[in-house]
Amino acid sequence: MSKAFNLNVLLYALSRQYPFYYELLQDIKLIVTKQVPTAGVNFKEGRINIFINPEFMNRLTCKEQVAVMVHEFEHICLEHIKETPEQKKNIAMDIAINQNVKNLPSNCLNLKFFDQFDDTIKSKVIKQANWQHYFNLIPDKYSMGGGKAGEVGKKGETGEGEGSGGVGGQEQFDDHGNFGNGDGVDLGNIDVGGMLSRAYESVQDKGGIPSYITDKIREIHSRKASLNYKQILNSALKKSLIKDAKHDWSRPSKRYGFLSKGTSQNKVPRLAIWLDTSGSIGSRELNEFFGIVDNFSKLCKVDIALNFWNTNVYLKSKYKQNGSKELDYDVQGGGTDIRDTIKHINQQNNDLNLVVTDGMFSEDKVIPRNTMYILTPDGTDHYLNKVRSVKIGGYNGRY
Repeated sequence: MSKAFNLNVLLYALSRQYPFYYELLQDIKLIVTKQVPTAGVNFKEGRINIFINPEFMNRLTCKEQVAVMVHEFEHICLEHIKETPEQKKNIAMDIAINQNVKNLPSNCLNLKFFDQFDDTIKSKVIKQANWQHYFNLIPDKYSMGGGKAGEVGKKGETGEGEGSGGVGGQEQFDDHGNFGNGDGVDLGNIDVGGMLSRAYESVQDKGGIPSYITDKIREIHSRKASLNYKQILNSALKKSLIKDAKHDWSRPSKRYGFLSKGTSQNKVPRLAIWLDTSGSIGSRELNEFFGIVDNFSKLCKVDIALNFWNTNVYLKSKYKQNGSKELDYDVQGGGTDIRDTIKHINQQNNDLNLVVTDGMFSEDKVIPRNTMYILTPDGTDHYLNKVRSVKIGGYNGRY
């Protein structure tokens, strides 16, 4: 008599081998039920669910059980559950996923599925492609059905997980029948990106995160940074340009008979912009950046200096409103060397220095305080140590 399926053993193995997927269970409900023949994923009432059949899992080794779980998690991470269930899509998605999952049960769908077709199709098959690539190669005869993923040509039902079967001599062990909009719930209400980001932040120091997941997290951060770029820069301006109080001793003290502190006056904050003109910054990026500075200068009285540099600081000017749209300065190209710029920043007493650049410096240097880097979309923060930086509409890893 075989041992009964032990969920705790499976979860422990998952946590040790794939801490990222294990952490995702904070936002995903795992349901052990015999109502599904094998395994599956759906979303219902604003929550994503993974279903596993204990009898099916009990027939697998522990490594295979973990692999099945990883397979289901990847349907979620790659947002396959947004797609309307269709047999051809199901096959394509499983082929795309299974290339990245080790120790799956034998005879699962993989690239050998295409061996049954002629050379016209086989010659176009490439490894590690997305599911859309494989979808376009699969003949239309596989398009029927959706619930019972393995039974070609038979339209499946739409229950919560519905079986598997053979496809071209291979098998799909899980069900995609509840992909799409599930129980009338729009997946847009479920923040998959937020789920992935929270799990990533929790376990990134433990390692073991697949590279494509890391790339996806960066893509998510990039989209967020693009949306939040103006907010981040405006926040830095407001926080860094706090006016310093300057007291004058203008009236006698009734208590001491001497001059005491009278009314307070504030000095005008000093903002310096250091523009890298080595050729790495486009006009669109400059327009976007200067637009923010223009709006801020209208709301707050501030002294703004505009400095141009490449291998050295070669031009200093008073900032003009709408500067990037009428850039009539004598701008020079050339290489990029941050050292002279740092020297000039250290000699000044600015409340905030904004260095607009791609970050491609000749060498690493200690960056002065009160300095923030505005990086071009293709720029790098490799040389910036722990300095605050934000990309213009791009991924920000330092702020």
